[in-house]
Amino acid sequence: ADPSKRAPLMDWLERFAASPLAERIRSADDARKEVPFRIRLEKGALMVGVIDVIWSEGERIFIRDYKIGSIENAPQELYRHQLLFYALAARKHFGGSPLDLALVSLKETREIPVERNSLSWEALEKDIAAAAHQGAAGPFDPSLERCPLCPWKGECLLGRR
Repeated sequence: ADPSKRAPLMDWLERFAASPLAERIRSADDARKEVPFRIRLEKGALMVGVIDVIWSEGERIFIRDYKIGSIENAPQELYRHQLLFYALAARKHFGGSPLDLALVSLKETREIPVERNSLSWEALEKDIAAAAHQGAAGPFDPSLERCPLCPWKGECLLGRR
C-alpha cells in the first residue's frame, strides 16, 4: 500500500478516536465491533453480514456503519439499504427494541442518521429478499446509466471510461 495514502486515514482515525461518538461507544458496556450475523428470511434465503458496531443504551439499540470516504459522494441509497438490512437482523435478534441507525464518516468525523421511515418490517424483509434474489440471479450486463451510482466504478473498466 502507498504510505502517502495512509497518513490521511491515520489522521481521520485519530480524530474519530478523540470524538464524543468514539467515547460514547467506548463507554458502552455492551459495545461489540465487527459483529457477524445470519438471518433467514421468510422465503428461506439465508442472509449474512457484519455490523461495524452495535450497542445499547437502555432499551434502544444503536447500529453504526463506518465509511472512510466522503458521504456526500457516496451511493446514499446503497448505504441506506445496507443499514436497513442490519436493522432487520437486529430486529430479528432483539425483537421490538427501538433502533437508532447511522452512517459514520471517519473522514468528516460525523454521524449521518438513517431513518426506516414508514416502511414496515414485513415490506423491508420482502425488499431484501427480492434484492438478494436479483443479486444471485442477475443479469449483470454492464450499464453506463448505473455507473454514477456504482460503488465499484473505480475498479470497473466500463466505469473508468
